[in-house]
Amino acid sequence: MLSTLKKKRPHLDESLDALQNSLRTEIMSKKFLLILDDIWEEEENQDISKWEKVFASLAYGKIGSRILVTTQMDSVAMMIAKLLNSHAFADVDNPNDYKRLISIAREIVKKLSGSPLAAKVTGGVLNSSLDERHWTKVLNSDFVSPKLGQDCIFPILRLSYMFLPKHLQNCFAFCSIFEQDYIFGKDDLVKMWIVLGFIQQPHDQEWTMEDIGGMYFDVLVKKFFFDKFEHCFRQYYKMHDLIHELAQSVSIHECLRAEDGTKFPSIIHKTLRHLSVQTTNPDIIKKIGQFKYLHSLFMFYEASNQDHCNALIKIFKASRSLRLLYIHVSAGLKMIPEDIGNLIHLRYLKIDNCNLTMLPRSLSNPYHLQCIIYDRPLGLSQPKVDDFYQVA
Repeated sequence: MLSTLKKKRPHLDESLDALQNSLRTEIMSKKFLLILDDIWEEEENQDISKWEKVFASLAYGKIGSRILVTTQMDSVAMMIAKLLNSHAFADVDNPNDYKRLISIAREIVKKLSGSPLAAKVTGGVLNSSLDERHWTKVLNSDFVSPKLGQDCIFPILRLSYMFLPKHLQNCFAFCSIFEQDYIFGKDDLVKMWIVLGFIQQPHDQEWTMEDIGGMYFDVLVKKFFFDKFEHCFRQYYKMHDLIHELAQSVSIHECLRAEDGTKFPSIIHKTLRHLSVQTTNPDIIKKIGQFKYLHSLFMFYEASNQDHCNALIKIFKASRSLRLLYIHVSAGLKMIPEDIGNLIHLRYLKIDNCNLTMLPRSLSNPYHLQCIIYDRPLGLSQPKVDDFYQVA
């Protein structure tokens, strides 16, 4: 533990007391997560006093710290559980309150049908408050029901969304605009949230909108709405299939994705604000103009350069409320029509997989424009987050 915290190995000649003091100093009043993986010990050699010495210093961590132990031995699990209960509430004014939470948590677990995903998101809901009334409200919620069955965890996932504050609900629901298994980066998504007005203005002048948006993003990761991955020292994020389905269900009146083989709904809600169209059918593209109050448009289209320009001109003339425009087209597009200057509310423009020779002069008209991102063709079906460069 000390090696991990201090990034160097302690001296081997240090006494146990010295090591305990060092660990106590490192975690004093700090929230931590400790993972002890694959612990095993022969029953005849088990010595609870050894584990007492290991855990003694951990009692000085901040309330809310967690210790996760994995083991294949019931005897080890029982022994460590006993120890954790004795140390977890060492600095709590009223340990009985937290013992009550443990009891409530056991009742909630019984209703989760053994689903790891349901357990994760429900844990995220509970972790937002250590108040007994909050936990009891989750326990008694209609969303958490023992009648759901193992494959019916969707109401539980919906519960996690309902307990989010409104600004985080907006940020999460918008993500339904992306296709399933879409890979996205933190910075780019935060920029989108900012230009769409999802980020609350910071009260402290030391905080920027990016700072606040980053905090929103981190909360959604912590509550398992976004899954974090790492490849070649680069971080990226995706949504679990069921979480993506949740986003679609809660944003049905504001977000719409249309692909080849699907039709626009016969009734389009006037509240529709975000549209993603992925098609080779020009007839579908022509229908975009009927959505006059869009705030964001994601356009994935394959056609000739002239067809592209004609389609874009009609969109630019009709959808003048656009704040975010993402154009991903075949490499045949060589210019953006000057009519883009009609989009006076445009704040974010991303142009992907095009062979542009120049940007239109009329881009100086949208005086709210904050960000232009141009990603040159890479021969990829989906752009990489780190491959674009920011022009403005």
